[in-house]
Amino acid sequence: MDILVCVDNNRTPFTNMDPPMNEDYKTYVNDMWRKNCIERDAWGQPVYTRDEYENQNLEFLKDQFYVTTMGDKKWIDGKYK
Repeated sequence: MDILVCVDNNRTPFTNMDPPMNEDYKTYVNDMWRKNCIERDAWGQPVYTRDEYENQNLEFLKDQFYVTTMGDKKWIDGKYK
């Protein structure tokens, strides 16, 4: 039986985010990366480290994160509402 190992160094490219948003982004990327690990393993493909996954999919992850977290919110008076 093979054991799937996902390596996480827990970094994020968003150093200027508010701390709660930064943590939400890290959690989102971690969830997406774990799903990717399972999918790649199932197809017999090499599994990426979290760093590799995030670096190779950075724009996609950022776009999807904002669509997922912001949804239909609008920028009003300096805040998303």
